[in-house]
Amino acid sequence: MAEAAFLHKAVSLGFKVTKPWGDSERYDFVLDAGERLWRVQIKCTAAVYERGFRIQAPHGIYGKSGVAYTAEDVDVLAAYIVPLDMWYVVPLDALGRSTSLQLYPDGACQHARFEKYREAWDFFRGSGGRDLRAEADASTGAADGEPAVEWDRDPRRRVPLSLQ
Repeated sequence: MAEAAFLHKAVSLGFKVTKPWGDSERYDFVLDAGERLWRVQIKCTAAVYERGFRIQAPHGIYGKSGVAYTAEDVDVLAAYIVPLDMWYVVPLDALGRSTSLQLYPDGACQHARFEKYREAWDFFRGSGGRDLRAEADASTGAADGEPAVEWDRDPRRRVPLSLQ
Protein backbone atom coordinates (compact mmCIF):
# COMPACT_ATOMS: atom_id res chain seq x y z
CA MET A 1 0.00 0.00 0.00
CA ALA A 2 2.81 2.44 0.85
CA GLU A 3 4.51 1.81 -2.48
CA ALA A 4 1.26 2.51 -4.34
CA ALA A 5 0.79 5.69 -2.29
CA PHE A 6 4.35 6.80 -3.12
CA LEU A 7 3.84 6.15 -6.80
CA HIS A 8 0.59 8.14 -6.79
CA LYS A 9 2.06 11.08 -4.86
CA ALA A 10 5.28 11.29 -6.88
CA VAL A 11 3.54 11.09 -10.25
CA SER A 12 0.93 13.65 -9.16
CA LEU A 13 3.85 16.03 -8.40
CA GLY A 14 5.23 15.57 -11.92
CA PHE A 15 8.03 13.10 -11.23
CA LYS A 16 8.70 10.03 -13.33
CA VAL A 17 8.98 6.83 -11.32
CA THR A 18 10.45 3.45 -12.19
CA LYS A 19 10.12 0.22 -10.23
CA PRO A 20 13.07 -2.19 -10.38
CA TRP A 21 12.22 -5.65 -11.64
CA GLY A 22 11.93 -8.11 -8.74
CA ASP A 23 13.03 -7.53 -5.17
CA SER A 24 16.78 -7.78 -5.68
CA GLU A 25 17.60 -4.10 -5.06
CA ARG A 26 17.71 -2.35 -1.70
CA TYR A 27 15.63 0.51 -3.08
CA ASP A 28 11.97 0.31 -4.04
CA PHE A 29 11.82 2.98 -6.77
CA VAL A 30 13.97 5.17 -8.96
CA LEU A 31 12.54 8.67 -9.07
CA ASP A 32 13.48 10.73 -12.13
CA ALA A 33 13.56 14.42 -11.27
CA GLY A 34 14.94 15.54 -14.64
CA GLU A 35 18.60 16.16 -13.85
CA ARG A 36 18.96 13.39 -11.28
CA LEU A 37 17.80 9.87 -10.63
CA TRP A 38 17.11 9.09 -6.97
CA ARG A 39 17.07 5.58 -5.43
CA VAL A 40 14.19 5.63 -2.96
CA GLN A 41 13.45 3.15 -0.17
CA ILE A 42 9.83 3.22 1.08
CA LYS A 43 8.94 2.62 4.73
CA CYS A 44 5.61 3.10 6.48
CA THR A 45 3.90 2.99 9.86
CA ALA A 46 0.43 3.33 11.34
CA ALA A 47 1.24 2.78 15.01
CA VAL A 48 1.72 5.56 17.57
CA TYR A 49 4.89 5.13 19.61
CA GLU A 50 5.98 7.53 22.39
CA ARG A 51 3.68 10.37 21.22
CA GLY A 52 4.90 10.05 17.63
CA PHE A 53 5.37 7.50 14.88
CA ARG A 54 8.38 5.23 14.59
CA ILE A 55 9.73 4.00 11.28
CA GLN A 56 12.08 1.05 11.44
CA ALA A 57 14.57 1.54 8.61
CA PRO A 58 17.01 -1.37 8.72
CA HIS A 59 17.28 -4.08 6.13
CA GLY A 60 18.67 -7.59 6.03
CA ILE A 61 21.69 -8.70 4.08
CA TYR A 62 23.31 -12.12 3.85
CA GLY A 63 21.46 -13.50 6.87
CA LYS A 64 22.03 -10.39 9.05
CA SER A 65 19.14 -8.22 10.14
CA GLY A 66 19.10 -4.67 11.44
CA VAL A 67 21.68 -3.37 8.97
CA ALA A 68 21.59 0.40 8.36
CA TYR A 69 21.28 1.61 4.77
CA THR A 70 24.36 3.19 3.21
CA ALA A 71 24.93 5.54 0.28
CA GLU A 72 25.70 2.44 -1.78
CA ASP A 73 22.15 1.21 -1.11
CA VAL A 74 19.78 4.19 -1.42
CA ASP A 75 19.72 7.98 -1.72
CA VAL A 76 16.46 8.77 0.08
CA LEU A 77 14.18 7.14 2.60
CA ALA A 78 10.52 8.04 2.00
CA ALA A 79 8.58 7.42 5.23
CA TYR A 80 4.79 7.24 5.02
CA ILE A 81 2.49 7.76 8.01
CA VAL A 82 -0.54 5.84 6.83
CA PRO A 83 -3.37 7.27 9.03
CA LEU A 84 -2.28 10.85 8.29
CA ASP A 85 -1.50 10.32 4.60
CA MET A 86 1.75 12.16 5.27
CA TRP A 87 5.26 11.72 3.85
CA TYR A 88 8.74 12.44 5.15
CA VAL A 89 11.38 12.63 2.41
CA VAL A 90 14.63 12.01 4.28
CA PRO A 91 18.01 12.05 2.51
CA LEU A 92 20.15 9.14 3.60
CA ASP A 93 22.90 11.33 5.05
CA ALA A 94 20.35 12.77 7.53
CA LEU A 95 19.89 9.29 9.02
CA GLY A 96 23.51 8.73 9.90
CA ARG A 97 23.93 5.21 11.30
CA SER A 98 20.41 5.20 12.71
CA THR A 99 18.06 2.35 11.86
CA SER A 100 14.87 4.11 12.99
CA LEU A 101 13.14 7.46 12.69
CA GLN A 102 10.86 8.93 15.34
CA LEU A 103 8.40 11.32 13.69
CA TYR A 104 6.22 13.89 15.48
CA PRO A 105 3.84 15.43 12.94
CA ASP A 106 1.62 16.89 15.68
CA GLY A 107 4.50 18.79 17.31
CA ALA A 108 4.67 16.56 20.42
CA CYS A 109 8.46 17.00 20.49
CA GLN A 110 10.14 20.41 20.40
CA HIS A 111 13.39 19.06 18.99
CA ALA A 112 12.03 16.63 16.42
CA ARG A 113 14.99 15.71 14.26
CA PHE A 114 13.13 14.89 11.05
CA GLU A 115 10.34 17.50 10.93
CA LYS A 116 12.17 19.57 8.32
CA TYR A 117 11.72 16.62 5.94
CA ARG A 118 7.92 16.49 6.26
CA GLU A 119 6.43 16.64 2.75
CA ALA A 120 9.87 17.77 1.49
CA TRP A 121 9.23 16.65 -2.09
CA ASP A 122 11.18 19.63 -3.45
CA PHE A 123 14.33 17.93 -2.16
CA PHE A 124 14.19 15.77 -5.30
CA ARG A 125 14.35 18.87 -7.48
CA GLY A 126 17.61 20.00 -5.85
CA SER A 127 21.09 18.65 -6.41
CA GLY A 128 22.90 16.04 -4.41
CA GLY A 129 21.35 12.89 -5.79
CA ARG A 130 23.27 10.20 -7.50
CA ASP A 131 23.80 11.18 -11.12
CA LEU A 132 23.29 7.76 -12.67
CA ARG A 133 23.41 9.23 -16.16
CA ALA A 134 26.89 10.65 -15.51
CA GLU A 135 27.96 7.28 -14.13
CA ALA A 136 26.71 5.66 -17.33
CA ASP A 137 28.69 8.22 -19.34
CA ALA A 138 31.81 7.40 -17.33
CA SER A 139 31.32 3.68 -17.88
CA THR A 140 31.50 4.14 -21.67
CA GLY A 141 35.23 4.67 -21.29
CA ALA A 142 35.29 8.02 -23.07
CA ALA A 143 38.64 9.76 -22.66
CA ASP A 144 38.95 13.31 -21.36
CA GLY A 145 37.92 15.80 -23.99
CA GLU A 146 35.58 13.40 -25.76
CA PRO A 147 31.92 14.41 -25.76
CA ALA A 148 29.75 12.93 -23.01
CA VAL A 149 26.96 10.59 -23.98
CA GLU A 150 23.85 12.56 -24.94
CA TRP A 151 20.68 11.03 -23.51
CA ASP A 152 17.32 10.94 -25.23
CA ARG A 153 15.03 13.18 -23.14
CA ASP A 154 11.90 11.26 -24.15
CA PRO A 155 10.97 9.32 -20.96
CA ARG A 156 9.84 6.36 -23.05
CA ARG A 157 13.34 5.95 -24.51
CA ARG A 158 15.96 6.36 -21.76
CA VAL A 159 18.93 5.29 -23.85
CA PRO A 160 21.92 7.16 -25.20
CA LEU A 161 21.14 8.80 -28.54
CA SER A 162 24.17 7.07 -30.03
CA LEU A 163 22.49 3.69 -29.50
CA GLN A 164 19.25 4.59 -31.27
